[in-house]
Amino acid sequence: MKAWLGWIIGAAWIWGSLAAATAQENTANRPATGSALVKLTPASLDFGDQPVGSMTPPKTATLSNAGATTLKITDIVTSGIDFAQSNDCGQNLMPGAACTIQITFKPAITGPRIATLQILDSDPASPQSVVLNGSGR
Repeated sequence: MKAWLGWIIGAAWIWGSLAAATAQENTANRPATGSALVKLTPASLDFGDQPVGSMTPPKTATLSNAGATTLKITDIVTSGIDFAQSNDCGQNLMPGAACTIQITFKPAITGPRIATLQILDSDPASPQSVVLNGSGR
């Protein structure tokens, strides 16, 4: 009985050591999560009614990095053909920094137009997005 008990305790110790080593290795090889606290504001932009084919003045969205690491920006895009963007964000957003994204609306057809502005970046919650609304008349 003592032999079995010794074997069980030994096996449990080995298994516990292997599990701890595996967890430590997985943590070491995993990228940090939550390292860049990214905010994209506002959550939505409404451009109202706009004559088909004419462009609105730009509206602004702000991307900010409240984290301790640099945010790597891969792409900033709008969906659909009615909305366009320009920005001053670059490829890296330093900790504590912010950049602006200017969005315009030029409806191609009449009726409600809905799209999204998306920022693809290194934050674990990527992509961040803003809902874009407008209507062509």
